[in-house]
Order: sequence, then C-alpha cells, then structure tokens
Amino acid sequence: MRAPAIALWSTLLGMSGIAHGQIIVDPDNGAAGNHVPVVSVVYEIGGVQFTQTAENVAPTDASNNADATFNTTCNAGNVFLSQINVTDGTTIAVADRIGGTIDVAENYNGTTGVAVVENATQTFDGDAGFVDAMRRVFSNSDVCDYVRDDAGGVVGVDYVTTLEQPVFPDEFMIVQERNGNSTFDLTPVDENGNVIAGADTVELRGTYDWNTGYRPNTATPNNNQPQFFTVFRVSLFFTTNPGAAAPIFGFQVVNDGQADVKFFAATDGKDYGDIAGYVDARHSISPDLFIGTVGPPDRDPSDQ
Repeated sequence: MRAPAIALWSTLLGMSGIAHGQIIVDPDNGAAGNHVPVVSVVYEIGGVQFTQTAENVAPTDASNNADATFNTTCNAGNVFLSQINVTDGTTIAVADRIGGTIDVAENYNGTTGVAVVENATQTFDGDAGFVDAMRRVFSNSDVCDYVRDDAGGVVGVDYVTTLEQPVFPDEFMIVQERNGNSTFDLTPVDENGNVIAGADTVELRGTYDWNTGYRPNTATPNNNQPQFFTVFRVSLFFTTNPGAAAPIFGFQVVNDGQADVKFFAATDGKDYGDIAGYVDARHSISPDLFIGTVGPPDRDPSDQ
C-alpha cells in the first residue's frame, strides 16, 4: 500500500514525530550488541547460487567453484543477496526473502555529496530521476547498489521509505553499509507514514557484523571499501514498549554519520493476508524468493 504523500512529507518536516526511546545495535559489544550474528550468506551471481561461510572470502557454488571475480564482481554485473543464515545461539533463522520498497520521500534538497549508486552509475541528488533511483535501490537485493552520503546528512529526517508489504516484530532487518563503520538511525512508521506511537529508534553503531568482501564498481568513489551486513530483529523497535508492537510499513532514516547504506526487511515465509491496517489485501507473499522486483505480484483475493 502506498502511504499518502502528504503523510510522508509531514513526517519529513517533523510534524508527525512521536517521542520514543533509542536502542543501539553495535556488534562490537558482542552478545550485548542487540544484533543477530551472521553465520553464512548466499548470493546469486549470473543465475548461480554461491555460499559464503566466512567473512571476506570468495563464496563457492554447489560444485565448490569459487566466484572467480570476487572483490570486483560488481564490475561485471550484479551480486544479489539471496539468503542470510543467522543464529541467536539457539535457533538458526533463514532470512530468505527481501521486502520491496515502493515509495521514497527524500529531504536532501540538492545536498552535494549524496548519490544513488547502481553498479557503475551514479544519480546525484538534484538530478532528474534521483528519487526513482532510490526506489530501485531499496527495491532490489543487489549488493552493488546503495545510497552514498558524503555530506553528513541533513537537519532532521533524511528520507522515508514505504514498504510494499509490512514487517512484523518476529522478522528481521538486514542493514548494508559500505566499509561497515558509519552510523545512522531507523525509526518505524505506520501505513500513513507516521512514526508508530511508542516505538523506539534503532541506532546502528560500531563495526558492522559481516564483511562480504564485495566492493562497489571501480567507476564509483571509495570502491576499495567492501559492503558489510548487520542483522537485527524487528522486535528491537518495540523494546521499551512491547505493547506498541505493530506492523511496520516503512522507516524514517536519519543519517548524520555519512553512512552509505541500503536495508532490507526480511521474512521467513509469512503470508500477510488481510491483516489489520493492511488494506490492500491483494498483496500476499508466496514461498518464492523475490529478487530484483518491487515486491510480490498482485494476487486475486480469492487466492488468499
């Protein structure tokens, strides 16, 4: 469901903000870091699945052949994130589907140093198609694509994303950051683009958890810096007030740390169906993996 534009822009201007707490995700703090450690990652490269079982090493396919262009694969094409295996010490959770984003409202206003990186192409803030490029980046799982910020953010909220399908507290967030060392904040919003009452802001801090080793295309700045992942449970947004837990339809992003990011809402197979607050019941998740698409296809309500 597309959140009304007026709500998105009122959120950016601070008119719909609601007091909330701050929860820090910092893998440097080990078990107290509020993250879910990554144990392996599966990528799709040229239609082939490659599994990475250790950080910053070339992943291998089913025949144990390594990705021959590791580190520079983004020069040749796409590196889709297909699956992340995580553990909280007792349960292995497979975050195997990427939630697509359908809308972005940005507040950069021509800020110098902000650009959307799509493999070798950069679209700068102020360029025609900048917002469309942001939508594409947040709607696919290509590790080569992200939003870079060398400007230090703006006053207040940098941008708001609206999800194609909502995220639930028992699911996961996968955050990607170039070089894995910059800070930014995520605050959940409801179906109208307003901050969820009683929800917390999650602040990404410290060194990110998993070094993929995959670096941006050499035609783009800082291309020697690999992409990192950190995973955390969506329930962190409701740490202070568990009773406030609700479906999340998007996020406010405050990026004062010059983080170069993208993030995914990940699920293990929930069928959303016709839940409260999700008025467009035609959208439903199937057991299939949606990669490089803007959410799932429309379904006839009779299929629910």
